[in-house]
Amino acid sequence: MAKADSDLTVTPSLIDRLIDRDPRAESDAHITRAQSIRQLKASLRRDLEWLLNTRRNPDAANESLAEVSLRGWLAGSYNKTPQEYYEAGIKAHFDMYGISSTDYNTYIAGTTLPVSYKDPKKSAHNIDSVNRVPVKYNAAGTNEYQLQQIMTQKWIALFPNGKEAWSEWRRTGYPKVFPNYLNYSGGTISTADGARRIFKFALGEYQNNANGVKTAITALGGADVGGTHVWWDPAGNTSNF
Repeated sequence: MAKADSDLTVTPSLIDRLIDRDPRAESDAHITRAQSIRQLKASLRRDLEWLLNTRRNPDAANESLAEVSLRGWLAGSYNKTPQEYYEAGIKAHFDMYGISSTDYNTYIAGTTLPVSYKDPKKSAHNIDSVNRVPVKYNAAGTNEYQLQQIMTQKWIALFPNGKEAWSEWRRTGYPKVFPNYLNYSGGTISTADGARRIFKFALGEYQNNANGVKTAITALGGADVGGTHVWWDPAGNTSNF
């Protein structure tokens, strides 16, 4: 017998179908049509907030405060330790996705390190892991080590806002990423850098705003190529402190 319209659930968005909120379950729990509609509305609101960049991301905000605290820049009511902001950011992220407090407590106590990549078909592609920090916060670590932990969690929290995550990675160098195995940039992007640093000006800008482009490239301090670093992402920078 065909289901009545009131029994048919709404198909989630692609991103929601890709997110597994309970990896331990063999199948998703059944939900009602009303629940599926509420979830779809929440997803649309989330996606529009990301698209229009109007979302206040509490988890990423706390990770930002963790960095500010680490640098000693806090004042007034913002007086928590880097670890407190760090863990609050992770908790906010878990809450946003409805993940339990039990799983949160397990996660923040985690001491495992990222695994090395092993290509099942071509061993030449094997590479050791590079971002070797656990989730469990180490307040006794160097400032660079603590910042690496903070930025790794912020990188995760910023999903799916890839441009902001890319900017934070360029600014701090964290999380550490694998170098490019194949580099087709013709030498304009350094393999050691891991990825491009900027996007070139569009052809339309060259055609319709040539003087503006010339002025901008002068201010950039380098050629209009993907490997040029901006002022807040200095080339050769090895320390954030």
